[in-house]
Amino acid sequence: MEDEAAQLLDADIVLPESAVKPGLKVPVVMYSVFGKGRRFRGPVVLGIREFSRKLEFESSYTLIEHAPDDSIQLEILPEALGQVRRLNDSISEGRYTELLELLGLDDSEKTQDEEVRTVEAALLADTSGHIVRYPYVNNQLNRLLARWAFKAATGGGFRLPAYALADDGYLVVHDGRLYAGSDWISKQQAIVALESKRGLCVRYPIRMCEDLLPIEHVGSTELIMQLNRSLDEQGCRTSYDLAGQIATQQLLLEGTYVLHSEAAKKNGGDFDFDWICILEENRFPRFVRKRFSLTNEFHQQKMKLRKAKSPWWNLEHVAIKARGNQIGMITDLKTSCLAAGRSDLAYQLVTELQKALDSLKHEVEPDAKIIADIRQQINPAPWLKYKNESRISDLPIHLDVDDTDRIGKLYNHVRKEIEDLLTAKLPIEEFKGLVSGEEVTRPMFDECRYVNSVYAAVVGRISERQDKLKADLDKAQAEWEAVRKGTDKELRKQKLQARRKAYSAHYHGEERAKQEMKAIISYVRVWAASKTENRMGWCQALNRVVCNGQGSGSILFHAFPQELVAKLAEQTGGKTVRVVVPEVTGMSIHRDSEGRSFLVEKIEGGEKQTFLFQYKDGQFFFG
Repeated sequence: MEDEAAQLLDADIVLPESAVKPGLKVPVVMYSVFGKGRRFRGPVVLGIREFSRKLEFESSYTLIEHAPDDSIQLEILPEALGQVRRLNDSISEGRYTELLELLGLDDSEKTQDEEVRTVEAALLADTSGHIVRYPYVNNQLNRLLARWAFKAATGGGFRLPAYALADDGYLVVHDGRLYAGSDWISKQQAIVALESKRGLCVRYPIRMCEDLLPIEHVGSTELIMQLNRSLDEQGCRTSYDLAGQIATQQLLLEGTYVLHSEAAKKNGGDFDFDWICILEENRFPRFVRKRFSLTNEFHQQKMKLRKAKSPWWNLEHVAIKARGNQIGMITDLKTSCLAAGRSDLAYQLVTELQKALDSLKHEVEPDAKIIADIRQQINPAPWLKYKNESRISDLPIHLDVDDTDRIGKLYNHVRKEIEDLLTAKLPIEEFKGLVSGEEVTRPMFDECRYVNSVYAAVVGRISERQDKLKADLDKAQAEWEAVRKGTDKELRKQKLQARRKAYSAHYHGEERAKQEMKAIISYVRVWAASKTENRMGWCQALNRVVCNGQGSGSILFHAFPQELVAKLAEQTGGKTVRVVVPEVTGMSIHRDSEGRSFLVEKIEGGEKQTFLFQYKDGQFFFG
């Protein structure tokens, strides 16, 4: 808002009503007194959480499952196969920058995932193409590729332009007079700089096909004409010039998608910076036409809900409840209904899914009986169980799917085209010469040997425990599936409880494994950080120790990532990339008289000690 407008309004900030949370409740009988607007005076703390910018969202099976068959065959499948070919070529030809781009690793993901950052640096440093066969790099790439492959096979692997939802309000002073507009565009239109004249406005999570809003895009010429009419109605004499100014300075903003507030509400959106993406008609004409021609739309009934309230000291319980919400489970069950051709059951679950979404803020819960009854009638879509696999080779080449399962048929077409490009993993001993020519002493080798044995013992123990928990979960899942539709209610209850128990044990095992891995990696980093002199020599010593074993070499990337990347670039003529690793300032290792080692971290008000291992009489103990 310009200074002139602020002075005329005697206000510093103007917000759309839907962006004010919680809203001010005014009785209907008082509207004549208060009017539509609300004015507040007082101190304000203004923070910036997000800003609109150029973004892309990945496609998803929760979107594609609403596409008609001809769109999947003629629009989505070609997109998916094109992405697969690009991926295959980028790996086989060593174009790793393109590979990382295809994998869709954005800056925030790289910042949070140390392995991603390190692998990216190693790939960019290597021009020989051999580092992709290094066991640790190969494992990490396989994890990333497995996730990408599942998304490509079930969601098409393409990306859609994404925007921040914005309201159509404008406010300007001209010749000493204030002109304003709100909810003045058509409910079927949006203001956005896109070539496509029409599209579907997509807001995740998608509850049903009706959530894909059919929207016509207003071009700049039509926008100025509509603004001109709006200003004319307010008595503006130079409306055309002013309309152009408003369009460029207040409406056609980078990264925004401007909607009428009533249109935004249709798929649950509002103007507190909701993100949406657009399925463009010029890319997916059949999909978009199908939605535009949809009649007899399902309308979600509105429920009067009480706001959930909880004292501040109960914050942890509220957070845990939100994490255990049923949104994902209901969404997958709804997907299985659509795959089985039971859209009637899927629409029943739309209501329950909305309750699950509302339960994050309101006193409402999904109907467990309805969900259980539908689960009894529907088999899970066979491809859903593979979305968390860590290797491409664990994704089946072909699945037996129903004729009504559009995503399953897409999976079978796409999966067979994705090569298992990372099977040619070299043994770790092949990389002995990766770091050479440095000064190394016998005590350095001995110390590296000890640290490596500690790391290997802890990682091996974690892996062994997780393998057992995974096997127990698979067994419990198979036993539950065998009786799921049986008539023996007591046996079903018993097997369901056993599956839930195994799932809980596996989940908590994974959380425990994350913490234990974080601690042992910090131990390695603290040790490596203490080597302030001849770091390249220490890197060579550890590399030689690692390459004499059978491991993946991950410890080397945790201990001396920058030195390893520098050597790789030096030997292959690649690019030396700076590797940003977490700080270890404030961390130390404490070893007591019993041979127990602890990771010590400075925290507010004292220290935190994490038990790592006990080394006594030449043996490791972890109890």
